[in-house]
Amino acid sequence: MKPPEFGGKASATISAVIKTGTNQLHGSLYEFVRNDIFDARNFFDPHNKPPFRQNQFGAAIGGPIRKDKTFFFGNYEGLRVPQAQTQTFSVPTAAVRAGNFSGFPTIYDGLTTDASGRRAAFSDNQIPVSRLDPVAAAFLQKVPLPNLPGQAQNYLATPTLNNTVEQGVIRVDHQLAPNDNLFAQAYIADFDTFQPFGSSQLNESLVPGFGYYLTTNTRSAALGETHVFTPNVVSEFRFAYLRVSGGQQSENQGNNFAEQGVR
Repeated sequence: MKPPEFGGKASATISAVIKTGTNQLHGSLYEFVRNDIFDARNFFDPHNKPPFRQNQFGAAIGGPIRKDKTFFFGNYEGLRVPQAQTQTFSVPTAAVRAGNFSGFPTIYDGLTTDASGRRAAFSDNQIPVSRLDPVAAAFLQKVPLPNLPGQAQNYLATPTLNNTVEQGVIRVDHQLAPNDNLFAQAYIADFDTFQPFGSSQLNESLVPGFGYYLTTNTRSAALGETHVFTPNVVSEFRFAYLRVSGGQQSENQGNNFAEQGVR
């Protein structure tokens, strides 16, 4: 069993220390940029390269509130990544959606099974329109039609994955006495992702129109005091608060296909 400070999952552990301000005001600005104009075309991409933009930017500033006594430090970082994803899918053709399976192996009517277990084949491999499930028909309204020939791997999609991050931290340090220091800090982070296809973690494959939104909101605060009694005796007090919320929501949240199918 791992100690609680290392979390409940097997992964790397990163320890971060927030710097303090000083008697001089210091600051910095930074940005990291990626752009598809510098990239080669993916073999599976259409003729034009799908767009890819990444902007990671931020600012930091620290300095004195009261010289030799009280200092502050703050940092903000943002991330914007709209990136087109290329993937092929197998989707039903217009004929199949209408119940026409000509050219496919023979399909049988499960409602005609006799006492010997034999079933009657549908005439011309065509399911009568009256037998099509209205709920399935409503569901298929959200599934795109093929844009490539054939019955399999007949749809090429390049929707955009969006990843947005906002995070910031502020820290204040105060020297109560030459051997007594106090600090307080607060951290806020919001992570928002729209995944149009699904994720490799779950190994699911989602056609466009059935993606999901993933959000994580983190709020934390900490208060600490360090007192040096002697070079060999140090007292340290820490109090921390952490709250993490968010979750996953389907792109079709609130879209009741069953209800649409019975109208």
